[in-house]
Amino acid sequence: IAESRDAITWLAAQDSVDAGRLSVVGSSLGGILALMTAAEDERLRVVALAAAGDLPDHTPYASFVRGLVNPLRAVERMAGRPLLLVNGRRDTTTRPAQAQRLFDAAREPKTLHWYEGGHWPPASAIAMAARWTVEQLHATAAPPARSRRTG
Repeated sequence: IAESRDAITWLAAQDSVDAGRLSVVGSSLGGILALMTAAEDERLRVVALAAAGDLPDHTPYASFVRGLVNPLRAVERMAGRPLLLVNGRRDTTTRPAQAQRLFDAAREPKTLHWYEGGHWPPASAIAMAARWTVEQLHATAAPPARSRRTG
């Protein structure tokens, strides 16, 4: 998460990047990392996750694990930023119940898109998520950051 935040800082400092329109996209375990990073960094204005959800049912030492990584707490901290979950109805890695728990814990605005399939989203679901992310970034841009001085 610290390395992800460093990458966000670097990206936001680039002259060619609109720092008010940063998003994060993650899939599977990368989705959990994206969510945990967004929970700690409000510069990420939009979050799109594929094949991601809450911890699996019957996670060994669940209370200990949740002390370190808690997707439900992280999604609550999104503070009203747009969230998209793209999940497969037949996913046996991130089961539908895990995705539904994460979605239920999230605050608005939120969208859950189910596709017919397993852990790997089809091209149509990926394209939909890309369009959604762009639309949300245009709709939720942060106020312009203060001018930076260079040189």
